[in-house]
Amino acid sequence: MFDTFEEKVKEFIDEYVKGNLLKEDEVFDGNFVWGKKMGNGTYRSPEGDIYYGYFENDIIQGVGIKIFKNHSHFSVYWGDFIKNELKGSGVIWLKNGMMIDCIFENSEVKDALVEAWIKYPNGELYVGKFKHYRRTGGKGTLY
Repeated sequence: MFDTFEEKVKEFIDEYVKGNLLKEDEVFDGNFVWGKKMGNGTYRSPEGDIYYGYFENDIIQGVGIKIFKNHSHFSVYWGDFIKNELKGSGVIWLKNGMMIDCIFENSEVKDALVEAWIKYPNGELYVGKFKHYRRTGGKGTLY
């Protein structure tokens, strides 16, 4: 019976404490508690995205930074995460060099006219409403 218990402990340590439950292409630098990512850490997904921030029971939660390797619109996000999703206040850096401070929902810029600011690569700053990563015809100020 002791050998069986010893084997179970070894299996637990190998798979949960050391974090060997990650997929082959995943990398996580941080703490595991009962086999789940917990606390601050850095995670690289199989797709090549990199996240630095807080984990709670294997879920990205709280404020963090995510660098996207192949996102269609943006390359870096800094802001709030709720249950692995970009949700709440955050700043994105688009691939074309624009920087936008706005509200996110379901990992995308909220699909409604929102008040935000956009900084263009040439240094201009727009404060006003936009939709789908573009200024609208509504009122806004370009500095």
